Amino acid sequence: MIGSIAKSSLFDVIILGAGPVGLSSALHLAKHGINKILMLEHDLSYRRCSALLSAGGIRQQFSLPENIQMSKYGSFFLKEINSFLNLDPSEDPRASVQFQENGYLFLATTCETLIQNNKVQRECGVEWTHLATPEELSAKYPWLNTAGLKIGSYSEKMEGYFDPWGFLYSMKKKVLELGVEIRECTVTGALFEQSFSREIFKISHLKVKKGNCEEIIEVPNVVVNAAGAWSGSLFSHITESLAPAQFVVPLPVKRRKRCIFQVHCPGSYRHLLPPTITPLVVDPTGVYFRPLDRKPGNYIVGVSPAANTDFDCEDSDIEIVDFALFDDIIWPTLSERVPAFEELKVLSSWAGFYDYNTLDQNGIIGFHPQITNLLFCTGFSGHGLQHAPAAGQSVAEILLYGKFKTIDLRRFGFDRVITKQPVIEINIV
Repeated sequence: MIGSIAKSSLFDVIILGAGPVGLSSALHLAKHGINKILMLEHDLSYRRCSALLSAGGIRQQFSLPENIQMSKYGSFFLKEINSFLNLDPSEDPRASVQFQENGYLFLATTCETLIQNNKVQRECGVEWTHLATPEELSAKYPWLNTAGLKIGSYSEKMEGYFDPWGFLYSMKKKVLELGVEIRECTVTGALFEQSFSREIFKISHLKVKKGNCEEIIEVPNVVVNAAGAWSGSLFSHITESLAPAQFVVPLPVKRRKRCIFQVHCPGSYRHLLPPTITPLVVDPTGVYFRPLDRKPGNYIVGVSPAANTDFDCEDSDIEIVDFALFDDIIWPTLSERVPAFEELKVLSSWAGFYDYNTLDQNGIIGFHPQITNLLFCTGFSGHGLQHAPAAGQSVAEILLYGKFKTIDLRRFGFDRVITKQPVIEINIV
């Protein structure tokens, strides 16, 4: 906790990762006057940044109160981002998140899950999600084939999709204005101080490399691992100098690939096209689509691979798009659910990484029990972009006050990793 320990003459906090979660952490700390922050990012081109390769969605339609509240804060943050950051998109168009509150639409073949989820959402103050029968869905979305459906859950505000690049650019611009330093380098290891116990440590220095230059950076107080899909491998590099007998509980975050396809549908006189204000639609199979760029007939579509084909990845794997997902799963599903999509044509495709928490696919926010000055904020498994504002706020609260003050995220701490007690989110997309 920053308030209870001496501050370094150089930096108070070192954040590993300058993506949305890391930038949000720096932003919320700097807003509280803690601006002597050093951020270390291995690739400031953001070529493989998970957020920039995502569908850019945000929703409160989760099953866990923690995820609902985090996304609730995220939507308020997006709506007020210009005033919160004191940025004017008319002066710098790149600082525009283009939040389109077109909502989400979840479809289901059984009723119980969506009914229970809606109950929890409303208990969390989310009054803008609604349940609908197949008949009501047909009337509201005349382009939708409701065959086999029992229920739907939809919203028309506070949920939707936005521009990840504008979001990242805006936060990065602001933290730099507030005095945060961002360096491009690779963390290759760490030095430790050992306490009275053989299994309790503190990071004293980080080893970094930029090209052929190597440097050792003194760690003042706290290191925040917010490196997203690379946080697990980064943790391994940091701890590899510890002797095998000095067992350290690993971080269960791996890179997992997700593919997205940009498609075009010309439409015909026989079938209605989903309009540009269509929500992000999630079929019972997990296949999803949403409009793109407010251009009629343009959409992005995707689906997570089956569990038995969802493997840990290396960086090079992102260069390969799994077209079988589109041919065998996505197109057959969408052409049945939306008859107009029989005419879908793929225009482009790409792959990105999830920071996949293999325990329960939920974020890990809290200190490592054995490395006392290492704080995690990672493992969001596809929810990191929309949860970044709340995650950063939570990091700031932990470091400033020693506890969560706004959203109680104690269940997302590292303890559950040790005890192997997952906190399960039902509405995974």
